[in-house]
Amino acid sequence: MNKNQHDQLKTTFLKIDEALKNKDLNLTDQEKAKFEQLKSQLAGAILSSWLPVDSSRKVMMLVLFLIGLYGIIKINILFVLVWLFLAFFSPRLVGEITIFFGKLFKK
Repeated sequence: MNKNQHDQLKTTFLKIDEALKNKDLNLTDQEKAKFEQLKSQLAGAILSSWLPVDSSRKVMMLVLFLIGLYGIIKINILFVLVWLFLAFFSPRLVGEITIFFGKLFKK
């Protein structure tokens, strides 16, 4: 997914979210359910890519990967632990972690 596609999905998601929160629209329950389903599908599409969309985040991810690779070459575990931070740059992993904690702490 490129940046334009990501931005379009995000804009559509925000418009649907705004429409659902707007009480003046007087949506029926069926329409609300349809919009909620569409909103969930859009959220899944936004968080489906493994690599970040923004090029600056891709560069940071590459730098962290290279630092970890240096740690493997020099046999230094501290540098390899930097690879744990790679998960924070993946929209898919962040989404999965968020869903897990959401289910875990759901009241």
